[in-house]
Amino acid sequence: DGKLTSVTAIPGMERNPAWSPDGSSIAYYRDGAIWQVSESSDEPKIIVKKDGIPFWSSDGKWIYIFNLYEKDYLYSFEHNNSFKLNHPKQIGRFCLFTPKGEKLLFYRSSFDTKWGVKVVSISGGPSFSPALNSEVYGSQWSPDSKQILAQGENENGDIAYNIIPFAGGK
Repeated sequence: DGKLTSVTAIPGMERNPAWSPDGSSIAYYRDGAIWQVSESSDEPKIIVKKDGIPFWSSDGKWIYIFNLYEKDYLYSFEHNNSFKLNHPKQIGRFCLFTPKGEKLLFYRSSFDTKWGVKVVSISGGPSFSPALNSEVYGSQWSPDSKQILAQGENENGDIAYNIIPFAGGK
């Protein structure tokens, strides 16, 4: 009917909303915390007291909290806990979940330095580099999590898109 429906009613600034993968709720930032509100509820609740921008895993079990100036966190709904991420310089802080939510792809976006991609299991363990010495400015997983589409450069320095097969690093 074109009528707007308010999902939050607390005075103040709310920003960086993100729909949950199933569309049942929205996570957003407000007053030093990540909040969650159901589309059908009037009561938002604090998920975790961390500054940042929320990004849902595709299975809805995790939220990656990106903070431009401080540490990033992963919040687990299963464990009702957040985990600080310590990014080595070589990995970078841009992050994408696999479609099933079991792995994270980290990359560093830079046009001045050659940085590769790293894949880390959500359950921990060593990182894996599926494409050594490849420049990556942007990337995304294929729907089956078996390939990575990466924006980089070709041998002439022109922007190119490459498919990186994800063999290994299970």
